[in-house]
Amino acid sequence: MIMCSYLEAGLWIGLLLVKKLARGASWIGVSEPSSNRRQVALKLSATATFDPLSTDVATETNKATNDRGADIVFDCAGVQGGLDTAIAAVRTRGKIINIATWENTSTFNVNKLMAKEAVYTAVIGYDNVFPQIMEALREGHYDGTEALITKKIPLEDVVEKDIRALVQEKDTQSKQ
Repeated sequence: MIMCSYLEAGLWIGLLLVKKLARGASWIGVSEPSSNRRQVALKLSATATFDPLSTDVATETNKATNDRGADIVFDCAGVQGGLDTAIAAVRTRGKIINIATWENTSTFNVNKLMAKEAVYTAVIGYDNVFPQIMEALREGHYDGTEALITKKIPLEDVVEKDIRALVQEKDTQSKQ
């Protein structure tokens, strides 16, 4: 049972992670405020999606897992609310894996983590993993990932049509 928590900064890696995890997880819950991205997560095999702005994600995760909690929580958001939810949603002796780059410094309640005897770790795998992921995508190993691409744009338009669009139109964008 796995829960992925992500927002705009982690959406592409979070959604690709959902697709990968679907091959072996019995339940995948995704916390995401954008309804568009929640729909994409469902298309990519998420079992359930939750809007963290209107839903207690940890409570819903516990309901879905018979009060056990998620075995693993991937935090792809890098925001305080995602970290707090991860700690609340992970099972006793579960694992929280941060794969997000944080814009701001977080506060970390060690006692809540310790009470669950959970493990918190962080990874960054861009240098050695990114080429392998791109090759796997080119070879068609991730069916259905077309939903991750909102549009294709020329390189000279990246700032205006990609970066600004992801920031200003985040509810309708997945990844260019």
